[in-house]
Amino acid sequence: MRCSTIADPKESAHRKHIVDEIYATEESYVNSLEQCITSYQQPLLADNPPVIDGSDVMTMFLHFQEIIAVNSMLMEKLKEFKKRGTLYTNTGGAFIKFVPFLKSYTQYATNQDNCLQVLKRLDHDPRCAKRLEELRINIKTTNQLDLRSYLIMPVQRLPRYVLLFTDLIKHTPEKFPDYSRLIKVSSEIQKVTVLVNQFIVQGEKLRKLVEISNTIDFPGGDLTVGRKLIRDGILNKQCRKAPKPRYFVLCTDILFYTLPKKREVNVIVKLVEADLRDNDSLRFDIFSPEKSFSIIAANEQEKSDWVKDLKDAIDKCKSNSVLLKTPRDRKTEHKLVMRPVFVPDDQVKECMSCKKEFGVVRRKHHCRFCGSCICSDCSRNKVKNGNSYERTCDSCFKKMCIENKDIISTQEESDSIGSELSPRSPRMSKSEKKEKQDKKKGKKSDSDDNDYSQQTKIVSTPIISTNQENNRSPQSVKSLKAMWEAQATQ
Repeated sequence: MRCSTIADPKESAHRKHIVDEIYATEESYVNSLEQCITSYQQPLLADNPPVIDGSDVMTMFLHFQEIIAVNSMLMEKLKEFKKRGTLYTNTGGAFIKFVPFLKSYTQYATNQDNCLQVLKRLDHDPRCAKRLEELRINIKTTNQLDLRSYLIMPVQRLPRYVLLFTDLIKHTPEKFPDYSRLIKVSSEIQKVTVLVNQFIVQGEKLRKLVEISNTIDFPGGDLTVGRKLIRDGILNKQCRKAPKPRYFVLCTDILFYTLPKKREVNVIVKLVEADLRDNDSLRFDIFSPEKSFSIIAANEQEKSDWVKDLKDAIDKCKSNSVLLKTPRDRKTEHKLVMRPVFVPDDQVKECMSCKKEFGVVRRKHHCRFCGSCICSDCSRNKVKNGNSYERTCDSCFKKMCIENKDIISTQEESDSIGSELSPRSPRMSKSEKKEKQDKKKGKKSDSDDNDYSQQTKIVSTPIISTNQENNRSPQSVKSLKAMWEAQATQ
């Protein structure tokens, strides 16, 4: 049998104090809500001509009357229990009837962002701001609150309930008859509080996304359609020479960045095609078929938040993509090849291939397929990627030729390896250039015959050069392999 009293006088007194605080704060809360209606809503609707548009008034007070009705009902129940002398032993019983009506708070929370936006606009209108200040001064109480303070009260009340009931449960024995009801009430209020906070955060992020959309030139249409904002902020992006600040925006399906205070979007990364690598320092890498880059956070907390949100968003996009694909799509889809993250210029003093030091004459270049920082002598070859030829180091180029690797090309107009692999011709000396110019002018030099015989030997395994426009037939994969094997033996 449960005990209806608490043996410890101090514990009993403390518990009674908590119940009294619940009762007193609830009475003050209901009176404040009613004061808001009589001091603001009714006068604003009665203004003729209206100072504030009626639609704005309705937006600000949407679901406000429902909150008043629910809490007025609760207050009547508390008064009834107190009059009968059962409030201290049955506080949970009074609130248990209040729980089913908590959905009014979630409805009110969904409109909070719209309400705050109207208030913000009214604050910038001198005529409206003056009228609201007049109404505040006319409030016949010592606590003359502005309209914003009144309208935020329902959102602030829920966390207050959670704190009060947590404290009350802490000082209530498990054998007390009201204990189980207090546990149930506290649990339901906490669920609604979490839900309300989520609605408020979502509303703020939607508003933020609209603001971002209005300040940038997004090339993919309307930024706000079909996506939500997850996170935005200034981060350092590792550029070729040094880290530079960029404004990053992470949405549910894309990540993009712009220069600070600029409208142009530099790069858009589709999360369904992206990968993330977390490094030991404050740096983390983003990989995608379009562009890969390193990001440097300001501190560990910022890095942790970005990495977590990025990982969750990428995983969610990829899982949704797999669910939408048919078994046939999964068999025929090609594997995406990620762009490499370039080795920063400031971290390299010598070519990563030949180990020769960089200087004024020997400049730094990057292989578009491995990201290595190399010199021009070690990156004479180019590989076709889409409609353009891109620089590649000798190691990557040789590997592609020998392994007959499927070169990334968005164009399928040619099935010949010659149109995809195109090594550059060796650099010509000044005398060779002069001789070439003489040939064009019709002047035949003494060394023409020898040069021609040497040329025929080189071209015996035909290679299409980006510097020579000719109609030679494209070479096969076997000829490329033979060429590299011959060079290796030499």
